Amino acid sequence: MTKWVLLPLFVLLTEAAISAERFPTDDPTLRPFQTKVATYIDRCENNNISNVERSECLYDQVKALKDIMKGEVAKAKKSNIEAAADKGKYGGDEKATFKALQADFSKSQAAWEKYTSEVCGSVTNRYEILGGTGGAIDGCRCAIRHLVQRINELRG
Repeated sequence: MTKWVLLPLFVLLTEAAISAERFPTDDPTLRPFQTKVATYIDRCENNNISNVERSECLYDQVKALKDIMKGEVAKAKKSNIEAAADKGKYGGDEKATFKALQADFSKSQAAWEKYTSEVCGSVTNRYEILGGTGGAIDGCRCAIRHLVQRINELRG
């Protein structure tokens, strides 16, 4: 009998712990120039809006983050130019260094984009397969988590 009493208590405590934690991808060591997942998701968490409005709001947040991502990718590419130029000052092959850095960055960015697309697409597809209607909302939340994490990585 004790098992059945403790199980609901465990579930309640676990849910409370998850709620208190907010978003597990929010790194507690973020620097001031980095951002949090909650910043973007909380903008759409008004209880007075419909799920359609919520999914549209979250999609707008995804679009905004993609624009920020473009800027961060451009900065990363510019830093590759500067790093190659520094190596050139000390006798290194500037062009070869730049090509290698750009190829490496492009490869990692493409891999990140594919991974994010697959993971968040899977979240959305799960709803379609099971017949639910929350796929757009959870798919956008997934994309926001991944975009914020990658932007923070690029910002260093």
